[in-house]
Amino acid sequence: MEFAPETPERWKEFADRREALLVDYGYNTARAYWADLQDWFEWAVERDKDVLALTEQDRTQYVALLRRRKYSENTIRRRVVVLGLLYRTVASEDEEAAALNRRQAKAADRGREE
Repeated sequence: MEFAPETPERWKEFADRREALLVDYGYNTARAYWADLQDWFEWAVERDKDVLALTEQDRTQYVALLRRRKYSENTIRRRVVVLGLLYRTVASEDEEAAALNRRQAKAADRGREE
């Protein structure tokens, strides 16, 4: 009998960070954010990318995919915001993630001004 392969450490770290981020939110918000982050995670894994070290270009490609799927701008904005929240937890350990977080926050602010 074959067992499931070992879960990569970065996937475990992503899941832990996601759970830590969502613990203080209400049920409906946490559920929506969890789904947003799960979609981001699956998108990254399908492309063999490290989900905790994605670039601004990766985020731009992901947002373009959401637009092709005809997601509303409010949904896209929420997803960008929750990605920013997640990457703030990574930023303290990884300077590259800190730079991505700043760019995402700027993009979210521009979206609110429109």
